[in-house]
Amino acid sequence: MMGTTGLKTLLCAGVAAVLLGAVAAQLNALFLRDSYFGLLVLFFLVGAGTAWVAVRVYARAATAPVQKAIREARGPKVARDAAGHRENGTIKWFDRNKGYGFVVRANGDEIFVHQRNVRRQARSFPKLRDGEPVSFVAVQTPRGWQAEDLASSAPPSGDAEPGRRH
Repeated sequence: MMGTTGLKTLLCAGVAAVLLGAVAAQLNALFLRDSYFGLLVLFFLVGAGTAWVAVRVYARAATAPVQKAIREARGPKVARDAAGHRENGTIKWFDRNKGYGFVVRANGDEIFVHQRNVRRQARSFPKLRDGEPVSFVAVQTPRGWQAEDLASSAPPSGDAEPGRRH
Protein backbone atom coordinates (compact mmCIF):
# COMPACT_ATOMS: atom_id res chain seq x y z
CA MET A 1 0.00 0.00 0.00
CA MET A 2 1.25 3.47 -0.91
CA GLY A 3 1.71 5.98 1.93
CA THR A 4 0.85 9.66 1.91
CA THR A 5 4.37 10.55 0.78
CA GLY A 6 4.04 8.30 -2.26
CA LEU A 7 0.62 9.68 -3.13
CA LYS A 8 1.82 13.24 -2.76
CA THR A 9 4.81 12.51 -5.00
CA LEU A 10 2.63 10.79 -7.61
CA LEU A 11 0.14 13.66 -7.62
CA CYS A 12 2.85 16.32 -7.99
CA ALA A 13 4.60 14.35 -10.73
CA GLY A 14 1.31 13.93 -12.59
CA VAL A 15 0.46 17.63 -12.39
CA ALA A 16 3.99 18.55 -13.49
CA ALA A 17 3.80 16.12 -16.41
CA VAL A 18 0.49 17.54 -17.62
CA LEU A 19 1.67 21.15 -17.36
CA LEU A 20 5.05 20.50 -18.94
CA GLY A 21 3.42 18.39 -21.66
CA ALA A 22 1.02 21.21 -22.52
CA VAL A 23 3.90 23.68 -22.71
CA ALA A 24 5.90 21.27 -24.90
CA ALA A 25 2.96 20.78 -27.27
CA GLN A 26 2.54 24.56 -27.63
CA LEU A 27 6.26 25.09 -28.23
CA ASN A 28 6.26 22.32 -30.82
CA ALA A 29 3.30 23.82 -32.68
CA LEU A 30 4.63 27.40 -32.57
CA PHE A 31 8.36 27.06 -33.14
CA LEU A 32 9.28 23.60 -34.36
CA ARG A 33 6.57 23.22 -37.01
CA ASP A 34 5.76 19.64 -36.04
CA SER A 35 9.36 18.39 -36.25
CA TYR A 36 9.56 14.86 -34.85
CA PHE A 37 13.09 15.36 -33.55
CA GLY A 38 12.06 18.59 -31.82
CA LEU A 39 9.04 16.85 -30.33
CA LEU A 40 11.26 14.04 -29.08
CA VAL A 41 13.63 16.53 -27.41
CA LEU A 42 10.74 18.43 -25.82
CA PHE A 43 9.19 15.30 -24.36
CA PHE A 44 12.57 14.18 -23.06
CA LEU A 45 12.79 17.53 -21.27
CA VAL A 46 9.24 17.08 -19.97
CA GLY A 47 10.15 13.65 -18.58
CA ALA A 48 13.31 14.99 -16.98
CA GLY A 49 11.40 17.92 -15.47
CA THR A 50 8.71 15.61 -14.12
CA ALA A 51 11.33 13.33 -12.58
CA TRP A 52 13.06 16.33 -11.00
CA VAL A 53 9.79 17.53 -9.44
CA ALA A 54 9.00 14.04 -8.15
CA VAL A 55 12.44 13.64 -6.57
CA ARG A 56 12.28 17.06 -4.92
CA VAL A 57 8.79 16.49 -3.49
CA TYR A 58 9.64 12.98 -2.29
CA ALA A 59 12.94 14.09 -0.72
CA ARG A 60 11.30 16.96 1.14
CA ALA A 61 8.44 14.79 2.38
CA ALA A 62 10.75 11.91 3.34
CA THR A 63 13.14 14.10 5.35
CA ALA A 64 10.46 16.10 7.17
CA PRO A 65 10.17 13.63 10.11
CA VAL A 66 13.96 13.49 10.42
CA GLN A 67 14.25 17.28 10.48
CA LYS A 68 11.52 17.47 13.12
CA ALA A 69 13.33 14.90 15.27
CA ILE A 70 16.58 16.87 14.97
CA ARG A 71 14.86 20.10 16.06
CA GLU A 72 13.27 18.33 19.04
CA ALA A 73 16.57 16.68 20.03
CA ARG A 74 18.35 20.03 20.15
CA GLY A 75 15.99 21.20 22.84
CA PRO A 76 15.70 24.81 23.92
CA LYS A 77 18.29 27.10 22.41
CA VAL A 78 19.34 28.73 25.67
CA ALA A 79 18.57 28.43 29.36
CA ARG A 80 17.89 31.75 31.05
CA ASP A 81 19.39 32.55 34.43
CA ALA A 82 16.73 32.78 37.12
CA ALA A 83 13.87 32.94 34.62
CA GLY A 84 15.37 35.85 32.70
CA HIS A 85 15.79 38.32 35.55
CA ARG A 86 17.94 41.34 34.77
CA GLU A 87 21.35 41.71 36.35
CA ASN A 88 23.55 44.73 36.83
CA GLY A 89 27.21 44.89 35.95
CA THR A 90 29.89 47.02 34.31
CA ILE A 91 31.58 46.96 30.93
CA LYS A 92 35.07 45.47 31.25
CA TRP A 93 35.83 46.27 27.62
CA PHE A 94 33.90 46.44 24.36
CA ASP A 95 35.42 46.76 20.89
CA ARG A 96 32.94 48.08 18.34
CA ASN A 97 35.19 47.03 15.44
CA LYS A 98 35.30 43.43 16.61
CA GLY A 99 31.64 43.55 17.65
CA TYR A 100 32.03 42.03 21.07
CA GLY A 101 33.36 42.55 24.56
CA PHE A 102 32.97 41.45 28.16
CA VAL A 103 30.80 42.49 31.09
CA VAL A 104 31.69 42.04 34.75
CA ARG A 105 28.72 40.70 36.72
CA ALA A 106 27.91 41.87 40.24
CA ASN A 107 29.48 38.66 41.60
CA GLY A 108 32.76 39.40 39.77
CA ASP A 109 32.39 36.87 36.93
CA GLU A 110 33.07 38.02 33.39
CA ILE A 111 30.64 37.12 30.63
CA PHE A 112 30.69 37.62 26.88
CA VAL A 113 28.49 40.19 25.09
CA HIS A 114 27.99 40.39 21.33
CA GLN A 115 26.90 43.58 19.56
CA ARG A 116 23.63 41.99 18.41
CA ASN A 117 22.64 41.74 22.09
CA VAL A 118 23.14 45.44 22.83
CA ARG A 119 19.90 47.39 23.05
CA ARG A 120 19.70 50.36 20.69
CA GLN A 121 18.92 53.81 22.02
CA ALA A 122 16.95 56.08 19.71
CA ARG A 123 18.03 54.16 16.58
CA SER A 124 21.70 54.24 17.51
CA PHE A 125 24.02 52.05 19.48
CA PRO A 126 25.21 53.48 22.77
CA LYS A 127 28.92 54.11 23.22
CA LEU A 128 29.90 51.39 25.65
CA ARG A 129 32.78 52.69 27.70
CA ASP A 130 35.00 50.72 30.06
CA GLY A 131 33.53 50.71 33.57
CA GLU A 132 30.10 51.91 32.38
CA PRO A 133 27.18 50.48 34.39
CA VAL A 134 24.84 48.24 32.38
CA SER A 135 21.91 45.93 32.94
CA PHE A 136 21.43 42.65 31.07
CA VAL A 137 19.96 39.16 31.10
CA ALA A 138 22.54 36.41 31.66
CA VAL A 139 21.99 33.39 29.44
CA GLN A 140 23.72 30.00 29.47
CA THR A 141 24.62 29.01 25.88
CA PRO A 142 26.55 25.98 24.60
CA ARG A 143 29.68 28.17 24.64
CA GLY A 144 29.16 29.52 28.17
CA TRP A 145 27.43 32.49 29.80
CA GLN A 146 26.48 35.41 27.61
CA ALA A 147 24.81 38.78 28.21
CA GLU A 148 21.63 39.43 26.24
CA ASP A 149 19.43 42.51 26.00
CA LEU A 150 22.28 44.63 27.35
CA ALA A 151 21.22 48.19 28.12
CA SER A 152 23.34 51.06 29.33
CA SER A 153 22.41 52.26 32.80
CA ALA A 154 24.21 55.57 32.25
CA PRO A 155 22.14 58.52 31.02
CA PRO A 156 22.47 59.04 27.25
CA SER A 157 25.16 61.58 26.42
CA GLY A 158 23.58 62.66 23.15
CA ASP A 159 26.85 62.44 21.25
CA ALA A 160 26.50 58.83 20.13
CA GLU A 161 27.05 58.29 16.46
CA PRO A 162 24.28 56.28 14.79
CA GLY A 163 25.37 52.68 14.21
CA ARG A 164 28.78 53.18 15.85
CA ARG A 165 30.25 51.92 19.13
CA HIS A 166 33.18 52.91 21.31
